[in-house]
Amino acid sequence: EAGTLTYPDAAVGGKPEVVGGDANNGKVDSRNLIFQVDATQFEHSQTLIAMLENSGANVTGKDFELGAFVGNECRGAAKAIWIEPLQAHLFFQTIYANTTGEQLKFKFFDGKDIFELSENMFFSADAAVGTVQNPFKFSSTISATDEELEVVEPFLDVLPNPVSDYATIRFRSPEAENVHFEIADAAGKSIQVFEYQAIKGMNAMLWQEAGNLPQGVYLLKMTAGELVMTEKVVVR
Repeated sequence: EAGTLTYPDAAVGGKPEVVGGDANNGKVDSRNLIFQVDATQFEHSQTLIAMLENSGANVTGKDFELGAFVGNECRGAAKAIWIEPLQAHLFFQTIYANTTGEQLKFKFFDGKDIFELSENMFFSADAAVGTVQNPFKFSSTISATDEELEVVEPFLDVLPNPVSDYATIRFRSPEAENVHFEIADAAGKSIQVFEYQAIKGMNAMLWQEAGNLPQGVYLLKMTAGELVMTEKVVVR
């Protein structure tokens, strides 16, 4: 029906339907994707709904493909799908692994060339990252100038959120420096403290202790020099 959003079947070998329209001829044949993964070799999966963003705009194209990798092994593949109510393309990807905590890196194919993306995360079984209304955003250099690529803006988030096991803390650091993290409960009591040696730009670290926290709402505080950022985290 018009205005209805349905999660396409993004698993390799499936036939994901275009949501609300037929801008990609209705189906994606995974055998024609440039990135290939054998899902039968893995026990666990997580889902990802994502887009390519530049200057706040969704620049995902109809011929774009997204690949998830652990090292050189492809763990997930998806072609952009047209979302009629949003008038935009999104990626609906299923990612596979046998072990929670593996670091995932991503590449995209624009129909001609393959590009590596700067964002990464850690695999968490059964996690659902991103939604149709709020997709995970990959930074794209499409239409970006050299000056724009030099800009490093502060950024902090936790994936997945809510979290029930391991989580990925992603942050952008203005410098290569030691970054301090503190987890506080709703009463402001410090629960966990840890540090990470960051590089300048985008960083991703595995937060293994997230699943050890009792269910509730917590505040993640990041301190990097004079930069202080916070993010609400829900543990369930």
